[in-house]
Amino acid sequence: MKRTGKVFGGEQLRHDRDRYLAHRRRLQSNGSRAARRKLRAISGRQARHVRHVNHQTSKQIVAIALEAGASTIRMEDLTHIRKRIKAGKRVRSRLHRGAFRQFQRFVQYKAEAAGITVEHIDPAYTSQTCSVCSAIGQRTKHRFVCCCGNRAHSDLNASRNIARFTGPAGPVRAAVNQPVFAHRESISL
Repeated sequence: MKRTGKVFGGEQLRHDRDRYLAHRRRLQSNGSRAARRKLRAISGRQARHVRHVNHQTSKQIVAIALEAGASTIRMEDLTHIRKRIKAGKRVRSRLHRGAFRQFQRFVQYKAEAAGITVEHIDPAYTSQTCSVCSAIGQRTKHRFVCCCGNRAHSDLNASRNIARFTGPAGPVRAAVNQPVFAHRESISL
C-alpha cells in the first residue's frame, strides 16, 4: 500500500473560527438593535463554513485512499476527547469549537460508499510513540523527536503508528477477566 504522508492542516479553519468568534463578541457587547439583527443574519454562517470544509477535506481523504488502493482507513477514536484533555481555558475553548465527530462521520460515509472500511483506533500515545523503534519520544507541538534519531511531524508520526495498529479502540480484556453470565452458559446433558 502506498503511503502519501499528506497532512491536512486546519490553520485556516482555526483562523476563520477565531475571526467569527471575535465578530460575534463585538456585536454581542454592542447590544444595539442593529447588532442583534446582524447577529441573526450571520448566525449559522460559521457552522455552514465548517461543514463545507469538512466535506471537502473528507472527500480528498477518500480520493487519496482510492488512488492509493487502500481497503481501510484508520482514524483515532475521538469519543470523549473533550473530557480527556487537561488544559487551560483558552485551549479548552478552542478544542470545544472543533467538529471532530462531524468530520469523522463524513469520512466514514464517503469511504463506505467507495467500498473502503473505516476503523477507529485507541488514540493513547499515538503521537508520542516512535513509528520507527516504538519507544516513547519527545513531542513538542508539531515536532516529534526520538532517541533513535527519528524526527518527524508529530501528526505524520501518529498516522504511521495508527496505520500499523490493528486492534479496535477501547480496552482489550483477556478471557480470564470476562464475567460469566448465566444466560450465556450452555448446559450439556
